[in-house]
Amino acid sequence: MKRILVLAAGLTLGLPPAGAQAADSVTIQLKWVSQAQFAGYFVAKSKGFYKEAGLDVTIKPGGPDVAPPQVIAGGGADVVVDWMPSALASREKGVPLVNISQTFYEAGHMMYIHMPSMKQMKKDVAAFYHDYDRLRSLEPGAVLPGPPLTVTATAGNKLHGETYGIEFAPSWQVTDSWRLQAGYTFLQNQLHRDAGSGDTTSELDEGRNPHHQFSLRSSADLPHNLEVDCAVRYVESLPGFQIPSYIVVDVRLAWRPFKNFEVAIVGQNLLDDRHPEFQSLFIPIERTEVQHSVYGKVTWRY
Repeated sequence: MKRILVLAAGLTLGLPPAGAQAADSVTIQLKWVSQAQFAGYFVAKSKGFYKEAGLDVTIKPGGPDVAPPQVIAGGGADVVVDWMPSALASREKGVPLVNISQTFYEAGHMMYIHMPSMKQMKKDVAAFYHDYDRLRSLEPGAVLPGPPLTVTATAGNKLHGETYGIEFAPSWQVTDSWRLQAGYTFLQNQLHRDAGSGDTTSELDEGRNPHHQFSLRSSADLPHNLEVDCAVRYVESLPGFQIPSYIVVDVRLAWRPFKNFEVAIVGQNLLDDRHPEFQSLFIPIERTEVQHSVYGKVTWRY
């Protein structure tokens, strides 16, 4: 059985095939070399998921000299991993691809404004929605009598979830020598247990990513070859890690007497002595905190 399928950055495309028969051979052509982003294909093979579906799967790594659309058009693969623009271009060239499934969805918009009073302003807006299934879960097992009392657990794939949000990144060239850049991100995570899952902890991961983040940066060129950059960043609390919200201010003052040489003094995290940003829960180690700092820097490019 030969089928033409394309997995395009979360998008699965293909020809309408007949139902899979026992021991159907399927070759998957990856977009790039074997690495973490393709781990799901290899894990599914090692756990026998393809075999359970009646598929004998071969996974071929990609590389800089591998073009998945050409591979699938030439019959070298039944399934390929590719990006949306490439998949659409292949369809326009006559490869009859069909959208089978899509795991995430994103819409972006950029606005460019040019006004004499405001110089140049750009607005970049994106909304996204990601849909996941067969996420890792931690399933409770047998209880071993103590002391100490021990509860065993095994890894499973009995979670599903969604993430969605928006990103907004305007920039404004106030004058020829002064630029403002801002950014805002809203992120919402939703995790759900599948029927039959006994996992009582993984849903707490919803509180381990900030819902709101905001940043503002000012960059200015001053007379006498001086540059000054100021940045402020806000990150909302992480209840899953017991991390409170925090605000960070960084400042940089640089002098560039000639093109390839720069002397700068930099201050980081200037609003407080220290603050936490992350906490390991899986490995019990002491929580580290980011300290404020001031340092000098000399750069010579040649």
